[in-house]
Amino acid sequence: LYRAVGAKVGEAITLRRKGHSELSCNQIDAAEQSYCASLDLCRQIGDRQGEAYTLRALGDIALCRDVFGQAQEHYLQAKRLFQQIGDHLGEANSLTSLLRLKIVQQKPDRIQADLEAIRLLRQATQDLGSQGEDYLGIAAAFAFVRQWEQAENYLAQARPIFEQLPDKHPLAWIAAFEQGLKSAKQAVACLEDGQKSTAKDLAQKVLDEFQKVGDFLLYKLVNQLLAACEE
Repeated sequence: LYRAVGAKVGEAITLRRKGHSELSCNQIDAAEQSYCASLDLCRQIGDRQGEAYTLRALGDIALCRDVFGQAQEHYLQAKRLFQQIGDHLGEANSLTSLLRLKIVQQKPDRIQADLEAIRLLRQATQDLGSQGEDYLGIAAAFAFVRQWEQAENYLAQARPIFEQLPDKHPLAWIAAFEQGLKSAKQAVACLEDGQKSTAKDLAQKVLDEFQKVGDFLLYKLVNQLLAACEE
């Protein structure tokens, strides 16, 4: 029995990781299938932590599709489960997802209070890398709604945190994000001037850089830019 349960736990984790990989490559439908299969397994075996992580991931899928009410409900369900089992890292991740949703909906009230609540949870877990990823994710949300200055501000806050880590991959994400952001701003300016061909070339450069970051909100921004070039 324990072996069978253990196998299902492993399968659920594998499916969830598969979904993460698919979402980071903008394969939204495939990611949703992986997450739903993982969620079913987690519920079969009573894995509440796995269920919470997968619900948060399904919130990302809903946000990808602009189904904001569903995204919020998934994030809140995940947050409640994390609170019940005492998982501060998961709770902080859920709060970050809710904050990103708020930014996408352009409801920026209480952002600093939300950030402080996340920071306190991060302190409890002593997870410096996740704090940097919070700022990176918030920067992506601001970039999506084209609040460039805010995006740059949160990227600047992420950099010194990542510089303290032995793993230097996050600094490469920052560099790619900064370059992609620069090209995105130029693409928008070209679109406003009616220079669609130049804007399309710039949007492709944005895609090349944002693929290195792998945030689905950045893919959504690129898709918007490319669609505007074809209008």
